[in-house]
Amino acid sequence: MQAFGIGLPELFLIMVLTVIVVGPEKLPEVAGQIARWIRQARQFATLATHDFSEVISELEKEAGTSRDDLREIASLLGGTTESITRELTGAANDARDATDLARLDREISPPNVVPFDQSAGRLTPAETEATASHEDEMAAEAEAEAGEEEPKEEDWYKPARLPRRHDSSDAV
Repeated sequence: MQAFGIGLPELFLIMVLTVIVVGPEKLPEVAGQIARWIRQARQFATLATHDFSEVISELEKEAGTSRDDLREIASLLGGTTESITRELTGAANDARDATDLARLDREISPPNVVPFDQSAGRLTPAETEATASHEDEMAAEAEAEAGEEEPKEEDWYKPARLPRRHDSSDAV
């Protein structure tokens, strides 16, 4: 049997040395003092363990509360950032749609404009002749209108010209 690495022979040697140093008359008194010291050390250890356990439990409660608070904050931030992300994504899509020139050309082009098909190739001679005759007609109409120019009527209302204000900044 060993306690703290001390076997029976070592324990017996310690007892013999104690009897020699202290003496047989004072041995019961020294043993009582040693027992009191051991009791006080145990009480101190128990109190220290109890206080340490209380501090640990308080920290765990605070950490648990902090964890719950942090989880709540994280969920709020997650919801907020999600809505912001949706808004920004929508704005980016709107901007992309607004700058899509090909789509705008299709949507905004007037109904009387015939789209130009580049893959169609050149016009046939008949189409070229029809286009040229149409252009000639348009030019003739423009010349006729230019020859029949009517005199300009004067505006019925002429805004009054106000004198220009002079600032100190105008002076050089």
